[in-house]
Amino acid sequence: MFPKKRKRASAVKLNNRFGSRRNRILISFSLLFIAGGIYLSNYQSESTLNYLVAAGDLAAGSKLTSDNVSSVPASIGGQGIYYLTDSDKVSSWYLDRPIRSGELIPKSALASIPSANCQTLKIGLTVALAHEIRVGDYLDIWAGQQNAASEQIPTEIVSDAPLLALETNSDALSQVAETAELCVSVGQIRSVVNAIALREVIIGVKSD
Repeated sequence: MFPKKRKRASAVKLNNRFGSRRNRILISFSLLFIAGGIYLSNYQSESTLNYLVAAGDLAAGSKLTSDNVSSVPASIGGQGIYYLTDSDKVSSWYLDRPIRSGELIPKSALASIPSANCQTLKIGLTVALAHEIRVGDYLDIWAGQQNAASEQIPTEIVSDAPLLALETNSDALSQVAETAELCVSVGQIRSVVNAIALREVIIGVKSD
């Protein structure tokens, strides 16, 4: 009789252990799923932020305003610390390099004051710029006499000037004329004024 009682007691203990182990496994998986859900929700909320992008092509020296930037949601992980978000103040910053339309605004491109020592100047171009030239590109401006018989060699009157804006207009003869707004160094303004006064042919090319 004693062996039978021991066997039954052993069977009961084994069943209790099995049930306890199963419950622990179920509870562990439940806690794991709950923790995973909390982690994913926190991760998504922290990694998706609204970053500032250029609303259009911006040239070096441009002052950031609410009109030339826009906010877009993005998830860029740890790289986010290097770019402006919509919670950052933009009105006190200038760009020290050009930014293309739709490009994130990197903090490394910001300056508290305009870095360029130049003056804004509008120059009427005799020949339209190449189609691939965009605001923010750097231009060289060349001028030469209109008289074909002249032996004067065209000269470069402006070098490495950032293109701030480009205006296209039609004259009375329906001819398209372009006016480039450039940031010209003070030492080159005299050459520009002289070329305009002499009504020379003025063209712009992209700097190398």
